[in-house]
Parts: sequence; structure tokens; C-alpha cells
Amino acid sequence: MEKLTAFLKSTILKYGASAGISFLVDYGLFALLYYCGLSIMVSTYAARACSCVVNFILNRQGVFQSQGSPALQFAQYILLVIISSTISGLAVTFLSARLPVTPVLLKLGVEIVLFFMNYLVQKKLIFRK
Repeated sequence: MEKLTAFLKSTILKYGASAGISFLVDYGLFALLYYCGLSIMVSTYAARACSCVVNFILNRQGVFQSQGSPALQFAQYILLVIISSTISGLAVTFLSARLPVTPVLLKLGVEIVLFFMNYLVQKKLIFRK
């Protein structure tokens, strides 16, 4: 029972819940914008811009409970979002040109990989204790 309690309080589980909420915002907006005719890259950046504010607040306060400078952390977080969004957009573009799968589905796989990369960067660099 103690292991279950520890797991439920773990940072990675909280991060997963935060990411899930942010993913719904990001993925929903990406699909909407893409199906409205915007390019993959424009849809990616626009959706990420909206979801990143939600994600930053949830991660800073609820996941990592950081006491550091909000302005500095937000600047670092935005840099991570730009890098992550670019990787996501380029990977989805690359894969969609080579695979007979809709970009909306390809984005799921790409985002799973980025989930773990972003967790490590936030834990070790942005919201470190």
C-alpha cells in the first residue's frame, strides 16, 4: 500500500496528469486548425502557444512545486516549448511525407517521445530545486 501511495504522489504521475490536460488543449486545437486548412507547422505552433500557458502553471505549481523565479522559469519554459514544437512539427511533417498516415495520428507518436524528453528538461533544468 505504501508503494501505491508513493506512486500516486510521484512527480511523474502528476506530470502525466498535467500533460494530459495540456495535451487535450494542444491536440484539440491542432486538429481543429489543421482541418480548417492551416499547415502542420502553423497548427502546431498555434496550438502549442495556447496549451503551454496552461501547462506552465500546472507544472510550476502542482507538479514541481517550484519556488524559483517565475519570470526566469517561464522564459526557460518558452524556449523548451519552441524547441519541442519545432521538433514535433518537423517530425510530423517528415513522417507524413513518408507514411500513409494522417498527420493528426502521427502527432500522437511524436508527442509520446517528447513527453519524456520535456519531463527530464523541466525536472532537471527549469524547475530544479
